[in-house]
Amino acid sequence: MSAVEHGPTVERILIALDASSHSMAALEAAAELGRRLRTRLVGLYIEDLHLLRAAELPFVREIGSASGVARSLDRHDLEQEFQVQARRAQQALATAAERAQLEWEFQVRRGPVVSELLASASAADLITLGATGWSPGNHQQVGTTMQAILAQATSPVLVSRRGLRLGQPILTLYDGSAASGASLHLAGRLARAPRMPLLVLIPDGSRQPELQPAAEQKLIELGLSEAHFVALPEVSPVRLAQLVKTVHAGVLVVPGTSSLLEPGQKPDWLGALECPVLIART
Repeated sequence: MSAVEHGPTVERILIALDASSHSMAALEAAAELGRRLRTRLVGLYIEDLHLLRAAELPFVREIGSASGVARSLDRHDLEQEFQVQARRAQQALATAAERAQLEWEFQVRRGPVVSELLASASAADLITLGATGWSPGNHQQVGTTMQAILAQATSPVLVSRRGLRLGQPILTLYDGSAASGASLHLAGRLARAPRMPLLVLIPDGSRQPELQPAAEQKLIELGLSEAHFVALPEVSPVRLAQLVKTVHAGVLVVPGTSSLLEPGQKPDWLGALECPVLIART
């Protein structure tokens, strides 16, 4: 019997590219995800309009991240730097796509970062971001750009950072909701080809007898006959971090409606977790 698809499809992965190492990590994770799902990669470099406007102000100074030396911020120099970064981003995308044997395209847009990302995301099935790409400072703090995308994007979002790769085993949260069904579907597709270990985390252990058969049936429809089920006494960043580290997780798939992503809570755990995180949407 052939597998039946009952969930979101992923044909185009949008990758937000900038000059940061976290952005390059997101590109590598997107290429690996695309290789498994056989998708097209779409790289996006955004020339930040707010930064360009700031460069026109006479009192604005740029401070070198390495030297700490302040200098005037010139619009012409900034535009040239944008062009250099865009060429580097395009070359990195081409290299990653060719290695994964995927089709790709590259776009450059000028405007506010969040609005341009969301506009481009409307034509994509999944967005990939570096955890702290546009936000300097603590590498474990998720910046305002990421928070805005998580709050407003309707597509799944893959978050990665420097030093992380998309690997195995695959973990997913399942509580019986529609959003967790989408999470289970994406995790199942990732585990299906090539076949990889899949751990299904059930937040409320008392509901496991009810939820496990339903999850197993969904996975059978995807062509997966085996998965491991783990009951979690609580779903918290600390507990997830411990579990991810213990099993050496390759990716965590989380429903977009999870309490971990409630509006008003800064999701810094996304930048601290030791594996990429894929946030599923219905």
